[in-house]
Amino acid sequence: MARVVVFAPEFDMDVDEAIAWLETKVSGLGDAFIAAVEHVISEVVDHPEAFREVRPMVHRAIIRKYRYLVFFRLRGDMLQFLGVVHGTREVDLWLDSRVGPK
Repeated sequence: MARVVVFAPEFDMDVDEAIAWLETKVSGLGDAFIAAVEHVISEVVDHPEAFREVRPMVHRAIIRKYRYLVFFRLRGDMLQFLGVVHGTREVDLWLDSRVGPK
């Protein structure tokens, strides 16, 4: 089944914020982070059901090297990437702001 893949407007902002922060630590780290994000997106598109469902229809993928989490919603043939957040943040509050409370 061909899936429709969409990105929430906040997704790019989240990635840009992460890149900006990583670049303050090590120059060039942002490019490596982008590659890691693209890799995870590709894995999710290929096998979205393989990732843990953390709320109804909302799944989480992990960018292990950077400890960032990628959240996406799976509804039938639509795959919507919701955002990216560091795993040390208040993830439940962050997720509430994106998809509403549990």
